[in-house]
Amino acid sequence: MVQIMSRLNHSKRAWIMLAGLVVALLLIVGHEASQSAGVILKDRAVPQKALAASAAPVYQQALEAEAKGDLKNANALLEQVISNDPANADAYFHLGVVNFKLGLKARSEEYYLKAIAGGLKNPESYFHLGYIKETEGSLQEALEYYLKAEEGGVGSAELYFNIGNVFARLGNNTRAIQYYTRAVSVNPEHLDAFVNLSTVSFQAGAYADAQFYLDKAQKLGYKAPDEYVKVLKEKQ
Repeated sequence: MVQIMSRLNHSKRAWIMLAGLVVALLLIVGHEASQSAGVILKDRAVPQKALAASAAPVYQQALEAEAKGDLKNANALLEQVISNDPANADAYFHLGVVNFKLGLKARSEEYYLKAIAGGLKNPESYFHLGYIKETEGSLQEALEYYLKAEEGGVGSAELYFNIGNVFARLGNNTRAIQYYTRAVSVNPEHLDAFVNLSTVSFQAGAYADAQFYLDKAQKLGYKAPDEYVKVLKEKQ
């Protein structure tokens, strides 16, 4: 190597030194840029920010497929998103939605929990988890999730109605009436809530209230069983 280098003329050595200086400067600038961006390059690892950016178009395609009801395609696209961006809590939430619609409750629950663990500040995740548990018959777990959704700011008639149903099935008519009442206060045309209010009030011995809520339900188009109408009149 010494012999080879000794044969290089002065001009060539100058160019080599200049080239080496340029490479060194580029390495320093690149290192400083990576540090300023908060990125530490190790081997061939790709920075998470780059992953998230590259996944964005795929994520939008997934949401569009979900909106169109193309659930299998939406699921595949969302799986692609989280394989590239494992910290995408929103993608986990939508995977929960899609898998539930596909009838895969266990996987849906898993994805909702991952969305929450990933820091997703979306109380709808708890609402969906509560619904899954209610359909499985796990009423106490369903109630816990529903109440977390309420605490998180969900104030829909559907949530209140579902909480009312769980309390009713647990035998707590007082709390059931409370939440059914909240449901109809949010949506005055919630037929099922009025029907259940009548039923639960009847069970609680509040026959006048049962009749009041039955009248409300009938005005909204409910056709009550004749036997119920007859017994309710006899009780008053």
